[in-house]
Amino acid sequence: MIGIEDLLSVPVRQLNLGQRMRCEIVSALLHTPEILFLDEPTLGLDARSKVSVHKFIKRINKRQGVTVILTTHDMADIEALTERVIVIGNGKKLYDGNFFDIRKEYSSVKKIVIKSSDPRKSKFTAEYSIKPFSLDEIISLFYSGLHI
Repeated sequence: MIGIEDLLSVPVRQLNLGQRMRCEIVSALLHTPEILFLDEPTLGLDARSKVSVHKFIKRINKRQGVTVILTTHDMADIEALTERVIVIGNGKKLYDGNFFDIRKEYSSVKKIVIKSSDPRKSKFTAEYSIKPFSLDEIISLFYSGLHI
């Protein structure tokens, strides 16, 4: 399912990054862990291999009950593999919740209303609608310390 059968007799130094990544995932499962920590598990993989890894990770999570803790900047990984997202920035938990909730909460159109505190300009108001944030932009804003 993860496509390493042909790699079993190849020396590690001859494997490319994607091949090594897939082999490392399999080796991490040799001792049937309860928790599997994966750091950028699809880094360097082509689209076909990435889908294969996603399916494999989902399968071991569902069938074997392995908890998967994933660190990634790849939004496709997050969307394909997670039910819960925790965003950490500067050592602090900035968000903890459902992937679709973070997308819904921060991707919708926002309206900014600016009102002057100067009584002479109290009738002045400006309204701006801003485009929806992509999930990449949301994560970047969290990481930069800006809480939107």
